[in-house]
Order: sequence, then C-alpha cells, then structure tokens
Amino acid sequence: MRIDPTSSFSPAGVSAVEEAKAQRRRDPPSQQEGVRHEAREAEARKTAQPPPLPEQPQHSLSIRIDNDRRIYYQVIDEKTGDVVRQIPPEEIRRAGQHIAELMRQQAEDKHQVDVSS
Repeated sequence: MRIDPTSSFSPAGVSAVEEAKAQRRRDPPSQQEGVRHEAREAEARKTAQPPPLPEQPQHSLSIRIDNDRRIYYQVIDEKTGDVVRQIPPEEIRRAGQHIAELMRQQAEDKHQVDVSS
C-alpha cells in the first residue's frame, strides 16, 4: 500500500478534497454565491484606488530678528499671508522685553551715585 503524503484523510478515510466537494453539494447555491460575492468584493477592495487625501495647507517658515536682536519664527499661510503660529508667541516675547527693561533699569540704579550728601 502506497501513502500519498500530500493528501489528508479524515477519520472515515475520505480525502479532504472529496469532503470539500461533498460539502459544496450539500450547501445551498445561495450560500455558495454569497461566499463568491464576498471573495469578489474583497478582491475589489484590494485593487481599488484609495480616496484622495484632503488638501494640505501650504505654509512657509519665516525667521525674524526683533529690535533687541532676538530671533523668532513665524509659520505663514501662503494663500492668505496670515501668521498661523509664532515661536515664541507674541505674549512671551513682550514679557521678555519687559523683564529686560526692568533689568536695565535696575542695573542703571545700582550705578548711580548719590551726590546729594
């Protein structure tokens, strides 16, 4: 007796291929069509083109130097010219300018000599 290693046998001695054929004969045609339809849909999804990406905003980066020689960056919308974002933000820049001014005033006050005595 020769054993074919590529075929499998069920416990009753029926090959897997024969069992599948028998199952197809037992299944109603509508169920078989449903499986085929699902397979066609799956194949169509694989080959279908992905939807187009939404339009990405076009931005440019502007590097600026203020009067106190501090660098800041602005992200600008190329369509409108509006500043989308600034790094550091304007509020932080103003706070830094106020702190620098206070430090200058304090340094000047230390160097003044009291000549009234």
